[in-house]
Amino acid sequence: MANFVFVSPYDQYALGAQYLSSVLKKTGHNVRMIILKEVFDNRSPELLKVDSGYMGETACCSDREYAMVRDLIRDFGADFIGISLASQCFGLSVWLSNRFRRDFPEVPIIWGGVDSTLHLKIGIEHCDFLAIGEAEDSLPELVGTLCSGGDPRHVTGFWTRSGDQVYRDQIRHLTVERDGLSSRLSAIEGKWLYRLHKKVAGFLSGGR
Repeated sequence: MANFVFVSPYDQYALGAQYLSSVLKKTGHNVRMIILKEVFDNRSPELLKVDSGYMGETACCSDREYAMVRDLIRDFGADFIGISLASQCFGLSVWLSNRFRRDFPEVPIIWGGVDSTLHLKIGIEHCDFLAIGEAEDSLPELVGTLCSGGDPRHVTGFWTRSGDQVYRDQIRHLTVERDGLSSRLSAIEGKWLYRLHKKVAGFLSGGR
């Protein structure tokens, strides 16, 4: 059994990550999901200003917000950190991954999402594992393989990086029925679902 943390940089819905959370919980793992910001939090320049931290044209994260994320990950005892990203959050995801690698050097970092699938060669430079396409089948296998000490290079549906070496696998066709998963989204207990928002910085709210 592993403790898996999903970080959604700019998507309060995070449907893909919620589907993956459901399948991980079904296979006996614990999940914590952190919503860093919401989709409308980059619609004006004022919302993208921070005193210190990461500040890009389409995304930002203050050092204070990062510290909140870091503490949630540490408190949970994360064995894996997953980032689900869209293109607008690429720079922020790189920044977060570098921070995670500094603060949690033994924890594998997994990227997924549309941008990751479209830009495999760029994405794999910043993570340990990169999901290709849908990962409802491949992610539980990857986590199980790593927990049992197996070789993750043979998990179909992921690119794997080990030092400077990249192992490229092929996309994996989805066999899990998402209609069945949708009814299990509620299995993510509210106390494990956190939303961080700059308007209420310093407060953590559980639940949807």
